[in-house]
Amino acid sequence: MKQDGFTLIELMIVVAIVAIIAAIALPSILRAKIAANETSAIEGLRIISEAEVVFYVQTMRPDPGTGNALYGDLSDLGTALPPFIDRVLQEGEKSGYTYDIALNDNPLGPGYEATAEPTAYPRSGIRTFFVNDEGVIRFNTDGTSATSTSPPIN
Repeated sequence: MKQDGFTLIELMIVVAIVAIIAAIALPSILRAKIAANETSAIEGLRIISEAEVVFYVQTMRPDPGTGNALYGDLSDLGTALPPFIDRVLQEGEKSGYTYDIALNDNPLGPGYEATAEPTAYPRSGIRTFFVNDEGVIRFNTDGTSATSTSPPIN
């Protein structure tokens, strides 16, 4: 009598082979996802940095206290007409990173500090990023927030 189909042993061997291939491929896939998230975070901070410069020049919104023009926060950059950043970046979370902008007005003039930090360290990203009105993107790899003294990205 001829039987159609597979034996239990054959199915178990196929499942074992698939499990081995998945175990080999999964770490590479996760590293690639982290690298893509970090690249997106760097690009997001570049967009924010360029948007801040254009916002500052085009709006020239004076601070009532000093009369100096000011930079904008994520809401300002996203709701300007035309918007300087996309709606996803305006909401503050994109591709596994959370974005924030802190505005400051020091005696030398106004400034801003933007950060991008992994939403789930170290699963969504290993590096934290920082950019300010100098326009240099900086990073940390130890899980702490990047600052103006962190090393720059090459």
